[in-house]
Amino acid sequence: MAKQVNKLICGIASFFIPGLGQLLEGRINSAIFWFVLILVIMALIRFAIIPAVSIPIVGSLGYLILAIAWIMNVLDAVR
Repeated sequence: MAKQVNKLICGIASFFIPGLGQLLEGRINSAIFWFVLILVIMALIRFAIIPAVSIPIVGSLGYLILAIAWIMNVLDAVR
């Protein structure tokens, strides 16, 4: 039961700060990877390097990529 709570806490932590859940688990390389990946995607969106292709549901291709990466980050923290 304690492992489920621990995974839940790690998943919630990674939801707010990318890579924090992996860092709490002791997986430093994975934490650095996810943190840097999310920051790079956010920078690419901010400086309009990822084209803002209109998608009716999401609004922009960059934000769709960011959402997918963020979900994968949380799922990696929970595993």
